[in-house]
Amino acid sequence: MFDDIHDEIGNILKVVEECPEQYRIKCFEILLNGYVEMKLQTYSKKPQLLDKGLQKPDDLQLPSEIIQRIKSMASRIGIESKGISALFDFTIDPFVLQPINIPGDNNAERVRNVVLASAVKSYLLTGAWVADWKEVKSQCINQSCYDSTNHSKNISAGLGTTFKDIVVGSTIELSTAGIKSAEQLIKKLSESE
Repeated sequence: MFDDIHDEIGNILKVVEECPEQYRIKCFEILLNGYVEMKLQTYSKKPQLLDKGLQKPDDLQLPSEIIQRIKSMASRIGIESKGISALFDFTIDPFVLQPINIPGDNNAERVRNVVLASAVKSYLLTGAWVADWKEVKSQCINQSCYDSTNHSKNISAGLGTTFKDIVVGSTIELSTAGIKSAEQLIKKLSESE
């Protein structure tokens, strides 16, 4: 935090020498105090990274649980942690998926892939592979794959294979196969970024 203190004290002493002798001690105290306060404010506002391997351009501090889940997933799917973290915007709390194009051959497949991506976000945040219904709907609207008459049907088509449980209007829980599909989707997305 005070790496440059020797240089700054030298600069402070140069300024103090220009002051009348009777004010030099007070001037030194004021300038040194100002320097220390500035450093403390800068230090307290500057986020400290918990893991250099996940360094974001804006040096955000991520909770260690999220970092560990990102590392675990990256290890399982054979990519770098940065590839996963680049898919999310960590400047927002809670973080969100970056504006990326979710793949799929048709709207129904894209909707199910939106569920998978949303479940990955949930996993990173909470450790649970469960997508929020409202978040999925919102993301489907953003991805232009929302069909108000077939939305539930498109999601329900994955029940028993990709999705373990669906509570319409509430949550969509991934099955083991769904978790593998979600991780493969994240791998594909990170490689295309």
